[in-house]
Amino acid sequence: MKQEAASKWLKGIAHAETCINAVFSLIAPDLFRTGLSAMQEIKGNVLESTCKNVKHSVECYPSVFSGLSPVANKKVPSHRDTSSRYQDYDLVYSAGGHDNARFDVVDLAGSFTYKPGCLIALCGSMFRHQVMEYEGQDRLCIAHFMRPDVLRRLGQPETPWVSIEPILGKCATDFEKINRFAWLLEEQKRTFSSFKM
Repeated sequence: MKQEAASKWLKGIAHAETCINAVFSLIAPDLFRTGLSAMQEIKGNVLESTCKNVKHSVECYPSVFSGLSPVANKKVPSHRDTSSRYQDYDLVYSAGGHDNARFDVVDLAGSFTYKPGCLIALCGSMFRHQVMEYEGQDRLCIAHFMRPDVLRRLGQPETPWVSIEPILGKCATDFEKINRFAWLLEEQKRTFSSFKM
């Protein structure tokens, strides 16, 4: 029965996972190719297996990520992901019918709107993150990550650190300028606030 439920769930998320795979191929092309190669190898090996139940679930598996972790209707306290490498993006996908959710990256003091359909990429092993507020019911988060032990076992090459280059391309230098400008503004704000009377 569990295999049937797993297969049904995997088929149910297949469309969203196809979109997530497409986004991942754009923002982390090296890691995407490594994950795709690993999953193709796993599917090829399992298809040669004689276990019918395992074959069906693996055939239905729609993601290039070697790990998916669903979280339903819960707040998620501050944590770092322990199943992936520091240098890899983990992707978290928000689904359901909830409102006013916030995704906080604690180590960077960042807080982001986290509506249904939102996809966030971050180095989850490096930066503590949490979802401590949302309203309504039916909140689902699916965390996506690459398990380094799976990739090693399959002989996949280690990928370099993820980079903003694939996302920003030629705009990267402008992004650095904007960051430096924002840093200067913050420094000025701190300097002037210290002169309060």
